[in-house]
Amino acid sequence: MEQEKFVYIVVSQSGTRISRLLRLLSRDPYNHVSLALDPALQQMYSYGRRRLENPFIGGFVRETPQTGVFGHFRETEAVVVRLPMSGAAYDTLQARMREMYKNRAAYGYDYFGVLLAFFGKSKRREHKSYCSKFVAGELQTAGVMKPEKRAFRPVDFLALPRGETVFSGKLRAYKPTAAEE
Repeated sequence: MEQEKFVYIVVSQSGTRISRLLRLLSRDPYNHVSLALDPALQQMYSYGRRRLENPFIGGFVRETPQTGVFGHFRETEAVVVRLPMSGAAYDTLQARMREMYKNRAAYGYDYFGVLLAFFGKSKRREHKSYCSKFVAGELQTAGVMKPEKRAFRPVDFLALPRGETVFSGKLRAYKPTAAEE
């Protein structure tokens, strides 16, 4: 039998001005989600700001708890959900993330899509996405999440059927368990 592997879904609230505004409008406790391929969260991908000082220049990014927005906003609150998947699906996802990151300049942030998602709507736009649409799409492609709805919010990832919450608190305090490393 094929060995099971894990991805980590990091649902967070950083405290940036934009994240505080989104929290106020959505009333959701978290408004960002990232997809990590390792338990230490050093291979974490999402759609977000490319430059710390400018939230309006966004696209496909690689994140870590120590760098970028998370490194700057050290009080970031997060929930880490571990999700099992087949080894083949994991390997395909990992190859896709590497390829996307290599061509990251081609992937832009979908500001219009975020607005549509607020109203529960979605529109496919080539090479444009936002965090929750990206994570949902990758998990659907990997076969570990069903396309139950058209628009996803970061908090939707807290209740994944096979997901296991492994951490909740300040992201800077997160440490993978010895069994995960």
